[in-house]
This record gives sequence, structure tokens and C-alpha cells, in this order.
Amino acid sequence: MIDGSTGSVVREPALAAFAKELSVYLSDPALTAQRGRNAREHAVRNYSRTRHMAILHELIARAAAGLRRERTIDPHAPASVVEAADLPGTSR
Repeated sequence: MIDGSTGSVVREPALAAFAKELSVYLSDPALTAQRGRNAREHAVRNYSRTRHMAILHELIARAAAGLRRERTIDPHAPASVVEAADLPGTSR
């Protein structure tokens, strides 16, 4: 949540503070709609399946590149499962 763009942070843990912030949204439907659009756009841009898959793909590519640098791979050897301990930056 981005304060002032996708919603509002209520800084005081009190019902009165929450009610005050809520009244802003209830009295301004255009603001409420704009913040809702901003929130949806932010979520799609930063938390979509496509975005997560791109991040995962990049991490796997970097891990594979690290393995290639660390090992000499026999192209005729059978394929094997790479364990987490084989990835750079991890240990058993």
C-alpha cells in the first residue's frame, strides 16, 4: 500500500483516527475510485503472475549460470536433479 496513492495509512491505533480517514473516502467518491484504480494498477504491475514468473525465470537463469561457472559439465552424462545445496550461496 502506498500512502496517498493506493490508500491511506492510519498512523494512530485508535478508532477515531480510522473513522476520520474513512470519512475522507466516504465524502469523496472520485478520490476513492482513483485510489482503487491506483491500487489495482500497482498490484498488477508488481504482483501479477507474469511478474512473478519473470522474477523466478531470472533467478533460475542466474543459478544455472553460477553452476556452469563452478562445474565442468559432461554433455554425455545423464541428467540429474539439482539439489538446493548445489545452488550458489547455499549449503547443506
